[in-house]
Amino acid sequence: ALWGVFFVIEAAADYHKLLFTSNPANKGQFIRTGLWAVSQHPNYAGELGMWWTLAAFCVRGLGGPWVAVLAAPLFETLLLLFVSGIPLLDKAAAKKWGDSAEYKAYTARTAVLVPFLY
Repeated sequence: ALWGVFFVIEAAADYHKLLFTSNPANKGQFIRTGLWAVSQHPNYAGELGMWWTLAAFCVRGLGGPWVAVLAAPLFETLLLLFVSGIPLLDKAAAKKWGDSAEYKAYTARTAVLVPFLY
C-alpha cells in the first residue's frame, strides 16, 4: 500500500506538470501549483519513496544479502540529490528565474523534496 501511495505522488506530480506546461498562458513560468506548491521536486520524492519502500520489503524477505538490496535505492538517491536530478534542474531554474523575486520566495518557502524534512 505504501508503494502505491508513492506511485500516486509521482504520477500526480507528473500530471500536474503536464497540465501546467500544456497551458500556453504558463509559457515561461515555473510551476508552483498542485504538489509543486509543497515540494520543488515532488515527482522525485515519489520515485525515491517507491525505491525505498520496495527495498524495505526485499530486505525483510531476504534477510541476508540486504546490502545488495539497498544498492539500487541508495544509488538512485545519490544521483537525484547530488548528481543529475535536483542539482541540474535547480541550476537551470536559477539561470532562468533566479532574478525573479517570486521564484526566490518560492524556493525559500517550499521544501526541496519532502515537506518539513528537506
